[in-house]
Amino acid sequence: MYMYNGKILPINAPFEINGTWYPDNWLQLTTAAEKEAVGIIQVADKPAPPYFDGQYYDDVDLPKPLDNVLEGEETIRRGLKPQWTEEFKKLTNLYLQPTDWVVLRKLERNIDIPEVIAAYRAAVLVEGNRIVDAIKAATTAEEVKAAINSQQWPVYN
Repeated sequence: MYMYNGKILPINAPFEINGTWYPDNWLQLTTAAEKEAVGIIQVADKPAPPYFDGQYYDDVDLPKPLDNVLEGEETIRRGLKPQWTEEFKKLTNLYLQPTDWVVLRKLERNIDIPEVIAAYRAAVLVEGNRIVDAIKAATTAEEVKAAINSQQWPVYN
């Protein structure tokens, strides 16, 4: 990155110094000596901040709390485990919704549920429960993340 009088100069954009305009490619085409003659210095780019997954961490080495943070009786911050448990219960219900009408038909008119649909619904419940159990058993944010990333929902045709 290039600077003039403490101001960062844009790359691939024209800029002005002391009333003189420089074209957008000037910084790429000139030598270090030509830049220095005008008063432009090259400085190291700031390193990118370290990456962390904001779904599971508040900062690089600071995982979000696993359980709800309470102040008296009031929850002031949801933990990863209650948050993701609720999400996967909702997701399980979403996977069941396309076949809910068959269950209602069974209740209202006593028409049997086809085996393929019964098997699909059972597989959805097993997978949803497996993920929720893994989330609840997690002792670290990484274990919660691994549980979430392990999902293998059945396919309904």
